[in-house]
Amino acid sequence: MLGPILLGIICLVYFTIGQSIPTQQAVCYTPFHLSCYSNGNIAELTAAIDADFKIMAYTVSIVRTYYSQHYGIQVAPVAAKYNIQLYLGVYMTTESWGQVEIAAAVQAVKDYPNTILALLFGNENLYNPRLNFGTNSADDILSIATNTRRQILRDSGRWVPIGTSQRVTEWVESSIDSQTYKLANGVCSSGTSEFCSNWYYYPLDILGVNIYPFFDPNYNSNQPFALLNILWCKMVEKFGSTKIRPTESGFPSAGSAPYMAPNNWPSVDGEANYYNAMTQWRPADGGGPLFWFTAFDLPDSALAHSDYERHFGLFNIDRSWKSSKFPAWNNRASVGIQHILYTISENVLSEWNQGLWTYNPTTMQFQVAITGQCLDAYQTYNGYGLHTWLCDAWNNNQKWVIDSSQKYIRHAIHSN
Repeated sequence: MLGPILLGIICLVYFTIGQSIPTQQAVCYTPFHLSCYSNGNIAELTAAIDADFKIMAYTVSIVRTYYSQHYGIQVAPVAAKYNIQLYLGVYMTTESWGQVEIAAAVQAVKDYPNTILALLFGNENLYNPRLNFGTNSADDILSIATNTRRQILRDSGRWVPIGTSQRVTEWVESSIDSQTYKLANGVCSSGTSEFCSNWYYYPLDILGVNIYPFFDPNYNSNQPFALLNILWCKMVEKFGSTKIRPTESGFPSAGSAPYMAPNNWPSVDGEANYYNAMTQWRPADGGGPLFWFTAFDLPDSALAHSDYERHFGLFNIDRSWKSSKFPAWNNRASVGIQHILYTISENVLSEWNQGLWTYNPTTMQFQVAITGQCLDAYQTYNGYGLHTWLCDAWNNNQKWVIDSSQKYIRHAIHSN
């Protein structure tokens, strides 16, 4: 175990990491491809959802959902069975079953705390008057997120990151800056957003952004993530890198070209090209799990505005692989990969259990293998102290950022 180490400020600038971190691939999931989805046979649907998670576990260890349950079948136990962590969706609706969604999310955090990485409220539903798009205000989203967090705190005392997932169009839309600012900063009843003693609405911890170069006429298959980089940088410029997460991106394997990008024809090769590029994506700042939309194609009977919307899946409807070119079998998330950390003077940080740590990009924490505690940097009278401490996803002393290209880590909060 690493004991307290006092460091001068300059000594905390960088550590090197003993193994490079791959882009963390993840996938979005709904069971709407299943023929048994709405036939009333709960046992059959439960088995089918289980089979879906089994095949997804071959390629990813993080899944994003849009619902916390389906006809009373909770998602979290199935994910936990296959060692899959969740960005668990909570579908926003004013119908009575909306309370079932919230209750399932609260129960999931209580029963499966190691499975639930975050709760996401709403998807592409933020109202944009200029484009007449979306149905909900920032207050709507923050209200359900805040109330759910308070229920979780009352029931289990756990603190789980909360967020939402919206189109990049809305995030960068200047005419609704007041709405996106509110999502990022919350509403404080006492104090300021920086030093708030009583939150009316908690600020969101995760600002999920959905980016699809497929819909842009400037998309170039030879530079598949060029547009992704541009839009990601716009998000970083506006919101910083700590909270933003890439919650959707993808490319269809069949269907028509979109009317706004008539030269972007869907194909299996096109999907493979974009997917394989995404596995190599290194954002200049920030990041976290990159969620591919989506796990499975949809049947022709599924409601869709355009035919290509049914063909974004990594897998066919029947769970078969579309191509040998993707997805990668060994593309497991970096959460489970262990690393050695060295100081700049090449001393190994932590001498026990071979000095192994794991990095969680969602919480931005390094966890030591031997004790389960996290790397924690705290300010002292003449610099910073460094030790391990009980892991707390809300503790800013434990936030670290990785520069994969240089194999460095730096502190995300302290001014190094």
